[in-house]
Amino acid sequence: MYDAREARWMDVIQIDVGRMVSDSVWPANGIIYLSDYRTSNAVVRLKNGSRLPPNGLTIATDLPLYVWGHYNTVNKRGSALLCDAITFLSPAWLDSRSNLSLSNRVPTSQNVNACVMTGHVPTVYGGGYSGGLENLLRFLENWSSQTVTYRGSMIDLWYSRRNTRAWVYGGYYTAPQRNWGFDTDLLDPDNWPPGTPKVHTVQRGAWRQIS
Repeated sequence: MYDAREARWMDVIQIDVGRMVSDSVWPANGIIYLSDYRTSNAVVRLKNGSRLPPNGLTIATDLPLYVWGHYNTVNKRGSALLCDAITFLSPAWLDSRSNLSLSNRVPTSQNVNACVMTGHVPTVYGGGYSGGLENLLRFLENWSSQTVTYRGSMIDLWYSRRNTRAWVYGGYYTAPQRNWGFDTDLLDPDNWPPGTPKVHTVQRGAWRQIS
């Protein structure tokens, strides 16, 4: 697939979540770790993710991640997506049109339920703006007349190291109607994604970014 924001073709490592569930081959702990540096353009893409394994699913990768179509919408489970950068691709996405002009990339509405931990491209003082929280979830389609419904929790802890082109409105995408909100089901620890740390004591300290 071609990522018009990054202006390059991507080598896609695709996870068919629906096939994983139908074949009962999910990991026992509900966590998939994935890294691949055989090419500089390696990315991970999730498809057929409407239904997750019974105990939920966490995807953790140091690569860019693409969510293709509805995700975790049937019998919602605990879900987390940890990645370098995250991009939503609508159910109508076609790889064959990915390198054509924006008018050829016409989406249909999308629903995603997942916690997201990802990176962003920093705002440069006197230069480009990063797009803010509303653009932490990235898009590549002409979304103007469609809606993206998202429930979860978004955490931004680092700068993206792989998908690093600056945010610019228009050109490679237009924004959807954003029906976004915190998933109140996460207030119950029984609904947390696999691998979520359970902390009993919090001690105030300090943090710094080392790279």
